Amino acid sequence: MKNIPDFILRSIKNEPDYSKSFSYKISALAQSIRELNHLEVTHCEGMDYCPAQYIEIYLNGQIDHPSKINYIFEIRFYISSKANLFFVYINDKKERIKNNIGKSHPISIDLLPEKTQNLISKIKYFLIENGYQEVLYEFYDQEAAGYLTQMDGLPANIFEALFAEIV
Repeated sequence: MKNIPDFILRSIKNEPDYSKSFSYKISALAQSIRELNHLEVTHCEGMDYCPAQYIEIYLNGQIDHPSKINYIFEIRFYISSKANLFFVYINDKKERIKNNIGKSHPISIDLLPEKTQNLISKIKYFLIENGYQEVLYEFYDQEAAGYLTQMDGLPANIFEALFAEIV
């Protein structure tokens, strides 16, 4: 288990921002990502048990040659309302990539095809250029010491504390 960086520990303690201005900010980011990649992008504003909103790209072979369409990836960029932080949550809808952790756990970017990795890296770089800092995959399920989930009052992990209790 790695030491959790200070910027994450400080952010966990912040209150979520449920304001319309936060939603507008994430909507603008989603529009910019859409223009940057020329792919369909969805902005999910729902914040039930989620101190974040996400921007989703659903890849069904769009960035590969049509004969190589053998994947469907749901890629979510969760943007925390507690601080300018993001997390990349990747789900393999065809369940061909195994993460050896569990079905409800996101898969690592390192397991994806190169073109998909490049697309994600391009968006990550865009978010970083716009003042956001990434919470790395390795901190996903580490305990957020002293923080409990809203839904059931159980000890929360980093992802639950900063981004979403329900995926």
